[in-house]
Amino acid sequence: MKSLPEGVSRLTGLRHLDVSKNSLPTLCNGLGALPRLASLDAAHNPLLALPRALRGLRGLERLVLSHNWLSGA
Repeated sequence: MKSLPEGVSRLTGLRHLDVSKNSLPTLCNGLGALPRLASLDAAHNPLLALPRALRGLRGLERLVLSHNWLSGA
């Protein structure tokens, strides 16, 4: 998968999302509209950066980003 489906932001009851081992260069801002999301696994993707919208995920307890291309810059 190279991108998340447009409708992912409408899954407001979603608690766990595993998009690991794909070809995602980015995560969509729509993830910030998932108030119940507690676990996001986006490991093993070519992610270069994270969307600012993830800051709004107050209920996020588990975030897995290993094996990506993220930098601290």
